[in-house]
Parts: sequence; structure tokens; C-alpha cells
Amino acid sequence: MFFFFFQAEDGIRDFCLSRGLGDVYKRQERIPLTMAGHDEKEGTIDLIYAAVGRTTMLMDQMEVGECFADIVGPLGKPTHMEGLKKVCVVGGGTGNALAYPLATGMKKAGVEVDMIEGFKTKELVILEDEFRAGVDRLYVVTDDGTYGEKAFTTDKLKQLIEEGNTYDEIV
Repeated sequence: MFFFFFQAEDGIRDFCLSRGLGDVYKRQERIPLTMAGHDEKEGTIDLIYAAVGRTTMLMDQMEVGECFADIVGPLGKPTHMEGLKKVCVVGGGTGNALAYPLATGMKKAGVEVDMIEGFKTKELVILEDEFRAGVDRLYVVTDDGTYGEKAFTTDKLKQLIEEGNTYDEIV
């Protein structure tokens, strides 16, 4: 989904849906959202979410061209990238949606990025193509071995370190 764009120039930051989805939904709760990407020319942001609660289920019913009443952000502290040369970003399940802007943002900032994406099973794999295009090396693991390597993310991280990979930071 694409919505209004707000740029955080000092690092990767989170945004918060502040006041519902248009006039019909003025009483929506505030929910944290992570910007997964943006198009500065079009003035839009990409949000990745799972329709699991009231607000995200309403978001899922929105049509192209509809918008939020407003979005607050950027919030939180910017991601520290100064001095980093090589990192490993580890994401599991829906947490990969949060790892995506972090990993690709670090790569765009000139940091070498290994990404470990973990899922329970093949049917739950998300963002594989996006990660492949946005990081240096992508490792996909599934708990049941139906896709990628059969392993947990922690097992893959341990293997990479034992193979001699060193990281300035593991996120």
C-alpha cells in the first residue's frame, strides 16, 4: 500500500498512524508502522502490515487513492550506521517486514549486509525478491525445510560466524 511520504534524513525511523482512516474511522487507535520504502517523486511510502487487528483490517479494505487522516513521524531514534562496514540482519516471520527497511537502508548507506530470513514454512516466506535486490547476501531458512535451508535463524548465524564471517553489528 502507498500513502503520504515523510522523510527521515538522519536514518531509518518508524512512523505512527495517528488519527484513523479518514472521517469514517476517527476513533482508531494509534499503531506503530515501519516504512518499508518510499518514492520521493510520487510522495508515497510503502507500508507492510498483517491484517490482524481492527485498524490493520480496516487498512486492508482501503482502495487505491484513499488516505489516512494523518501520519506522525518520524519517531524513535535513528539507526546508528556510522563506522559500520559489515552487518548481519536477522529476521524471523513477520519480523522480516521490520528488518527490510533496516537491511536495505544500511546497504544504501554503503554497509555490506548479510540478511538471514527465517520462516516456519515455505508458504509464509515474504520479501525474498526485495531482499535479494537490496542486500549483499540473503540466506533463507525454514523450520521445516520446505524452502531454503532447514534451520533456525540462530543456527544459520552461528554457521556464518564459524565459517569466518565477522560483523561489526548483528541486528
